[in-house]
Amino acid sequence: GFQGIYRDISERKLAGQKLKAERDFAQQVMNTMGQTLVVSNADFCIEYMNGAAIRLCGYPMESVLGKLTLDFVTPEDQYIVLQACERLLRGEMAAFEVRLRHADDHLIPVLATAAPILQGDKMVGAIFVGSDLTERKQAEEERQQLQAQLFQAQKLEAVGTLASGIAHDFNNILTVMLGCTELAMDEVLVKT
Repeated sequence: GFQGIYRDISERKLAGQKLKAERDFAQQVMNTMGQTLVVSNADFCIEYMNGAAIRLCGYPMESVLGKLTLDFVTPEDQYIVLQACERLLRGEMAAFEVRLRHADDHLIPVLATAAPILQGDKMVGAIFVGSDLTERKQAEEERQQLQAQLFQAQKLEAVGTLASGIAHDFNNILTVMLGCTELAMDEVLVKT
């Protein structure tokens, strides 16, 4: 004979398929969003980066997994990230601006927002969302250059107006002098 126990696991399989579909959807959303997304563990070691973050930093995913988020920030800005990490450990959000070092060694200004991943009161990870500020910084520099050029043009215009006013005043004085000279010459001619 044969004896056995059968269980219907179709609900469990359906739940697993649904969970996988939701995970795939979330993965697709994270990879197609324009902002960078980095997920770290409680020690701030990178566990996940979306496509935008990989493109921004220029490193392949395999080379960044397990590394500290701090490793990709310029040494001058690391204290900013450390302050943000302290806030995350207290369960608070943090917003900050730092410069990241790209794989080819150029610097990228980034505006980041970080939020802790909490389980109860304990932080088990963090989510960092960032925006590349390169274009904004370049536009700001161009605006400042244009403003400096405008200021220089205004100074030259003011000097021109001042010179014009002085020339006009000088011309008025010369006109009086020429008039007096002509009268004196007429007097000399009349006497001779």
